[in-house]
Amino acid sequence: MTVADDDKWYNLSEMSRLTGINRAQLHKYVKSHPDRVLARQFGARTKFHESAIEAFEQIREEGLRRVGKPVTSRAKVDPSDVKRKPGRPAAAPSTLVSKQYHSLAEMARITGINRVQLHKISRAYATRIPSRKVGGRTQYPSDAADLFKQLRDQQRVSGPKPVESNSRQPVSAKPPQAGRSTAKLSALPAQAAPTFSQPVGEGSFDSRIDVEESKAVAEEAMDALTLAIRFLAAPNEVQSAIRLLLDRVGAP
Repeated sequence: MTVADDDKWYNLSEMSRLTGINRAQLHKYVKSHPDRVLARQFGARTKFHESAIEAFEQIREEGLRRVGKPVTSRAKVDPSDVKRKPGRPAAAPSTLVSKQYHSLAEMARITGINRVQLHKISRAYATRIPSRKVGGRTQYPSDAADLFKQLRDQQRVSGPKPVESNSRQPVSAKPPQAGRSTAKLSALPAQAAPTFSQPVGEGSFDSRIDVEESKAVAEEAMDALTLAIRFLAAPNEVQSAIRLLLDRVGAP
């Protein structure tokens, strides 16, 4: 059979309206009798020649006779009345320009600002710079480039801005030492160790003080010396906390 260029080709939905046969049934006919139906690929879609109308009807009649069912006519339309369904309407041109988002490295190339400085600005002004999270990465719109430049110039004039409350606070560079608990801090006295104008030793006490008072003072001095040694051996964080407590209570 010769096929001319001006012959008509129909897809399976149009062929269903021409033959009056269900589209699913037509699909079965195509799979079971591929040699009797003339088809051609138009891009990603399969279309059937107009001669397939008669072939589909014959295949249907043969199937009905095989199972002993009467052949009945199906409601169908004339090929001249077949109109293609309108496709999806084209989207109206949007008056708004879609935003383009860039990573921090791309924003550094756009603005000409160092990436490390951009990262600091984004941390310090997290609430003022628009951004979005995509796959765990932060992206910034194109119009944020001018805002980055303004904040950079503002920092040059007024100095760096302190980190905002909602942004991450820097972690202390010196972590607490392992094995030391806060219980030792509570065990330390709230009073500062007493100082002596004269060294403890022979002749340091008044001769009028009896031996028992001298022993009591010596024991207090030894306890104070022990606490002072423990204070000097404590970490810097513990010493700072003790000094702060002493300042609050007004100790000398």
